[in-house]
Amino acid sequence: MDKATLRRAARPKVFVASRDDHNAGVLSGEWIDAAQDDLDVELAIALILALAKTNDEAEDWVILDYDGFGQYRVKRDEWIEDVSAVARGIVEYGEAYAAWVNECDPEYVNDHAGFLASYAGAWPGLAEFAAQEWAECGYPSLSYEDIGGASEHIRVDYESFGKALLSEGHIEIAYHDHGVWVFRTHR
Repeated sequence: MDKATLRRAARPKVFVASRDDHNAGVLSGEWIDAAQDDLDVELAIALILALAKTNDEAEDWVILDYDGFGQYRVKRDEWIEDVSAVARGIVEYGEAYAAWVNECDPEYVNDHAGFLASYAGAWPGLAEFAAQEWAECGYPSLSYEDIGGASEHIRVDYESFGKALLSEGHIEIAYHDHGVWVFRTHR
């Protein structure tokens, strides 16, 4: 797999504020680089809480906004360790990682090995992936040599083959601006 095609330039970030300030209608908080180590993110949140305007002993925080997470939807009260794990995955592997967490199994936000094992690439469409899969499985190409003169009358419906792979649970897909990301489910 060509990691260069997966990488993403922007680093995911979250806007975190003291829950007390937010509930009191006080605009406060800071953008935090979410792809840092968990401890660094927690220290940044502790600083935000220390600077809270409505409560000198603020302990609760809330994520009010986020950017750079692709298809992953950060929840207001999500565990910061999970947010940070997804952010690090996006920095390492690109937005396909965020789509994989959404489509395949959100419980494995920090499973980089699982992502690498299941990621089958970015494709213009499902039919293009299915054509490659057909060839890799060793099925006949239905060329003239394979079936004689009938090849002009027979064709493989790669779109239907791809849909069959999807409906039978062999793959998951996530759409993006230029096509689909395909993930093998290893079932």
